[in-house]
Amino acid sequence: MSHPVDWYGKNKILKAPKGVTEEQVQDLHIFTNGVTCVSRWQLSEEALKEIKKTGCIFIGLWSGGTQPPLFVGSHNEVREIAADYGRVWKLK
Repeated sequence: MSHPVDWYGKNKILKAPKGVTEEQVQDLHIFTNGVTCVSRWQLSEEALKEIKKTGCIFIGLWSGGTQPPLFVGSHNEVREIAADYGRVWKLK
């Protein structure tokens, strides 16, 4: 399974609720500018194979009523969108 990873652009860490194990919910290292939030994910080898084969990804949220607006893309694509709505993280 893919998992969130720490990254140089983060300025906040979202923690799991009390009573939840790290196996259930991992810390989410995000960059936020007050309008957008960006996280970084490491895809598993299995996920990469399937994505390469189908050209598609699926996104799941722990929210059963609706899905908030989101965007998925490469580092540069997501950075450009975040820049449209305020400051962005510094490049390495």
